[in-house]
This record gives sequence, C-alpha cells and structure tokens, in this order.
Amino acid sequence: MTEPSFPLDKPDVRDVPLEDVSWKVQTTGKKANGDMWCLWVAYADARIYGERLDAWVGKFGWSDAYQVIDVAGKPGVECTVTIHLAMVETEGLSEERWPSGEILRHGWAEIDVGGREQVKGAESDSFKRAGAKCGIGRNLYRLPKLFSKGTEIDRDGKKVIVAPRMVGDVPIDDWLKRELVNQLPKGGNDL
Repeated sequence: MTEPSFPLDKPDVRDVPLEDVSWKVQTTGKKANGDMWCLWVAYADARIYGERLDAWVGKFGWSDAYQVIDVAGKPGVECTVTIHLAMVETEGLSEERWPSGEILRHGWAEIDVGGREQVKGAESDSFKRAGAKCGIGRNLYRLPKLFSKGTEIDRDGKKVIVAPRMVGDVPIDDWLKRELVNQLPKGGNDL
C-alpha cells in the first residue's frame, strides 16, 4: 500500500523566504569561444529548514533522528524527520489519513572524508533532504538558475574555474539577489 502524498495545505509557510535564500556554484565550464562560466543554484541552510518546520507544525510537532549507515559501500548519514500528528493542529494532517499518528520522511547524504566536520555536513544535508520530502524549501527548485562569468586559475598545477567575488563593483551575493528579483514575475518576492 502506498502512502498518500504529503498535503500541500500551507505551501507559503514551508517556502524559504527570499531573504533566507543563499547561492552556491553547482558547476563551471568553458564555452567554445574560451569564455568561462559559473552556474549558481539556490539553497538554504539547515537552520532555515528547522525554522520552516517550526512555522508549519510547531516546535513540538516534529523531531529528527540520525544514524550513520552504509549505502552501496559508501558511509553516510540518514536523517528521519517525524511529524507528530498528536501535536499538530494543521489542516490536512489528520490521524485518519495517517493512522500511525506519525509521518516519517528520510534523507541520506554521503560522508565525503572522515572527521567530525564532514559528519556534521552530511547530517545537515540529510536533514534538508528529509525536510524537502515534507515540502520544506521546495520553492527553491522553482527559482531560476543564474550564470556568471568565471575566472580560470592555477591550483596545485591544475587549471580550475572559480566564481567571481564581485561583478563590477557589486558583491556577488548582492548581484545574485538582484538578478533573481529581475527574473521573478512582476510583484518581485513571490518565490
């Protein structure tokens, strides 16, 4: 039996507000004419995902748990986000729809290299993936991808393309936010 799809009763509460959107370079490349480019994608910190869950189901309406597991021989962290229906007063989340009284969503992220910082990063990524399965931050996927010029540098004998820190005299973060607003439909901040 398949579980019913997650309700979309309050998508505005689960969406990441524009002021909390951050940007990172997903990939870089070089055109045939030699121009270098960077592809920027939107993301939000794990803290924002927690705040969106609090706003949606309340601080006591959800919990998270983590475990280190191997998937296909790769170490990773699995996060389980549990929505506790008995603590929630959100329309569309009912115990009739989920008789167990809980909704579980899982996310997994690979641990790149050993060490506490890499585990913390995998915990954060797995939490965001589990949160996204609850509908948190899905609006980030609807945002346009942005491109900027890149610069080629020599790093340890290898040529790599890096993103600019400035576009003209504008810091890259400000430039990206301005570009985003320019590409949004009239009205501006509706993500």
